Parts: sequence; C-alpha cells; structure tokens
Amino acid sequence: MTPTPVTAQDIIATHGLDGVVFFPRAVHEKSEIGAQAAAFLAHVGIPTDSVFLARNVSTDPSEDSVHVGAWAAERDVPVPEKYRSWLVLGYFPCATAAFNPEDGRVYSFADDGEGEPVLIHESLESLVRALIVLKEFMKDRAVDPDLSPERIRISIETFDRNPFADEDSAWSQIYEEMSDGIF
Repeated sequence: MTPTPVTAQDIIATHGLDGVVFFPRAVHEKSEIGAQAAAFLAHVGIPTDSVFLARNVSTDPSEDSVHVGAWAAERDVPVPEKYRSWLVLGYFPCATAAFNPEDGRVYSFADDGEGEPVLIHESLESLVRALIVLKEFMKDRAVDPDLSPERIRISIETFDRNPFADEDSAWSQIYEEMSDGIF
C-alpha cells in the first residue's frame, strides 16, 4: 500500500505557516533537477525549524548556496566535482542535506566536507516525512521527557530505512544524542 503523498498542508500542520520553505521553480529549473523534483520543492516545500534549517531562497539566487559546489567554496571544504551540481536543501546541526538529481535521493555531507556523502533518504518526500515525524516526536517529548527515541526510529523506518543505515548519517547522530539525553 502506497502512503498518501505528503503535502504543504502536512508540513504546516506540524511546523506552522512559517515552518515551510518553498523553492521557486525558476531556481530549480537552472539546477536541472527534473520537473517532478522541482514541482515538489516549489509546491510542497521543505520543513524548517531549529533541528533542520531549510536553505533560505533569497530574492537574488546568486546570494544563496544553491549547489553543493557553492556551499563547499563558501566553507573552503573539499568536495569532489561529481557532487558539486547537487542541490543544497538545508542543514542539520552536524551536516548539510543535498539532493542528487541523477538518482532522486537525498544525501548528507559532513560540515567539514570530509568523506563521501551519506545516503539519508530515498526521496525528497521521505526527507519531508521524516522531518514531520521528528517534529511530532519533539512535541510529544516536551510533554513526556521519558519518551524513547526508539519511537522515532521505528516510525521513520516504516517508510525509509536509509536515515539510520549508516552510523555517520545526520539521523544516526541525532538519534544517538536523543538516546544520550543531549538532544
């Protein structure tokens, strides 16, 4: 059974009206990410909050790190050429999330640019679903501080096993910090 597609209203329901960032289609057409991904980013958007800060799309796209290459240059981090055209989606506390237009998946880059990108989501929709689950968990945990982070892991793994598959992923680091009571 295929889950109901995620919508901007789903993001707004958990993150609020100011908790969704839409990526204007014009910027993404230049990124050559494909019509389906561009439409998703322009009409559904990406959640943003204190845990995942979606890349802000300024009125002047040249002022924003649209691609991994620009992100890497701004931070003076080494990123191989083959990743430089990927689209930066946003920032976890410990990593940057980027969309690979060739396979339609979401990867994370360590903040220092070291190592290879880590696959964290099967699709843009999976990233959005996981961020919604995280936000709901954080709200529930505010009421019940003893709520186990295993709940978030199980919930996310019902639709995507990638977030926790690599111990170096941003999701694994968040999970570890939640388990240790840091997050």
